Formats: sequence, structure tokens, C-alpha cells
Amino acid sequence: SHFDTCHFTALIWLHKKPKGYEGGDFYIDKPEIKIESKDNRMVLFPSWYDHSVSPVKMNTNEANHGRITITHFFNNNTWPKLINML
Repeated sequence: SHFDTCHFTALIWLHKKPKGYEGGDFYIDKPEIKIESKDNRMVLFPSWYDHSVSPVKMNTNEANHGRITITHFFNNNTWPKLINML
């Protein structure tokens, strides 16, 4: 596991259906949280939490059927704006 050095991390997961892989689930160490990798799901969490991802095993040889993750980091100049949007 690791942690990031910004205030918040946002992860967005995308994949084709049916899902062509197993694994890729997201874990936060403390508190113990498991979040299943699902299409079009976003997770926002404090970046200093230790976190990891389970190994991904492909179930198909078709191109573009894997797990896509878009990551965005919110630093000290962006997090007040984010909080105000909530």
C-alpha cells in the first residue's frame, strides 16, 4: 500500500460490459474498507490514507476490456473549492 501527498484523491473506474477482468478492487488500510471496482464509479478519499488495489486478472484476450482508472489529486489550493461544491 501507499499514500499520496495531496489533500484528497479522486478515482474514477471505467470498463466495458461485461467486465473482462477479475480483481482491481480498492482497499483502504485503516479503517479497513474494500470498494469493489465497478463501471462508472468514483471514489473520493483523504490522500494520506494508506491504500492499495488488488491484482487484476484478465478473463479475455479482447482489446480494451481491462480496467481504466482516471486519477485526480486535489491539493491545498483546490480542496476549499471542492468542499464548497458539496
